[in-house]
Amino acid sequence: MKHTLIVISLVAVGMAKPAVALGTSEFLQLSLERQAAYVDGILQGMSYVMANYDKAGSERWNACLRSQSVEATVGEVLQVLKDDPAGSSEPVPWAVMRVVNQRC
Repeated sequence: MKHTLIVISLVAVGMAKPAVALGTSEFLQLSLERQAAYVDGILQGMSYVMANYDKAGSERWNACLRSQSVEATVGEVLQVLKDDPAGSSEPVPWAVMRVVNQRC
């Protein structure tokens, strides 16, 4: 529930100005709870796109996405950002996609 409220708050704030993907330095400054909310928002957006792109495959894809907790996914994202030199110059959704592509 906390994640949903934070994401809704972020969306409401985003209406006032254009949404921009967080860079690594901004993401690392967030609390773990906010990092989880940010990553969960990316995952929800990816799920929405997948559901509209491939309805049949989206159920399997969503099951794979949710095979680990959001917190575990954040840990993997942090590891990718730490280990990959390119990660420091890319927006965080790049790292989330790397993690998801490795898992699913």
